[in-house]
Amino acid sequence: MGQFSVEDNTQPLSERIGHPVVVENRASVTGNVGVGAGVRAPADGYTVTMISNQNIVANLAEAQPTFSIAKDLEPVTLLAEYYTALLVKSSLPVTNMAELIALIKSQPGKITLGSGGIGSSGHVAMGLLTQKTGAEVLHVPYKGEGPLIAALLGGEVDMAFITLSGAVAQLKTGRVKGLGITSAKRVAALPDMPTIAETVPGFFHAAWLGMSVPIGTPRDHIAFLSKELTAILQTADVHQTLTSRSYEIIGSTPEQFRQKIQSETEVLGKLAKQLNLKNE
Repeated sequence: MGQFSVEDNTQPLSERIGHPVVVENRASVTGNVGVGAGVRAPADGYTVTMISNQNIVANLAEAQPTFSIAKDLEPVTLLAEYYTALLVKSSLPVTNMAELIALIKSQPGKITLGSGGIGSSGHVAMGLLTQKTGAEVLHVPYKGEGPLIAALLGGEVDMAFITLSGAVAQLKTGRVKGLGITSAKRVAALPDMPTIAETVPGFFHAAWLGMSVPIGTPRDHIAFLSKELTAILQTADVHQTLTSRSYEIIGSTPEQFRQKIQSETEVLGKLAKQLNLKNE
């Protein structure tokens, strides 16, 4: 999930609401162990669970899911979005997105795309790009962005979608080339890099992070949490921390976040079938 840290926001939230905020991390490959714990928590407004669209993908990839992000959690607020940059190894004979797409189409299933894992943001972004262009690559999953970057720099894979902060650092090495960003408009971190949409109209992909509570949580509690979390995003320290890590701060209402989850569940459901996603 990029470099987002829940701990960055706990102290400001604690100060605003007058109660201590305790973070309980539940580590897992997909993040759905923690989300599942949030689904099962008491609906009293005292347990808030961070969710992402990667959790939706992981949920869709399960043969027998034990919960649904869209049906078993109440949205509180969409916190922020972040984008990725498509990098290719320096030896790949392309200089822009049009040339890359043409190269991939000339060698169907031969050009390799590395990703941070099955259903990761990069895997999803490439699936959406394939939907738009018909360009099919060979997917090579790694266990996270660290190993993925090492593989790209080492020439093990031809291309990869990398978080913006990671892309900025790797472009300085001269061992990779940046072809496009998944955002709708160019970003400050890489102002000279075009969006993929400039070549592929309508293309867009953002990874996002938001807060949710268990179904049945009182509406006044949800409204309170949404208001306080949204306010924290605009405080100087939190705003600076997130924007410095290339996040686009959102701070939505619960209903806006609900609509986001519903629309993404539909889009990602179709993509999960296209990619034949199965959790390993």
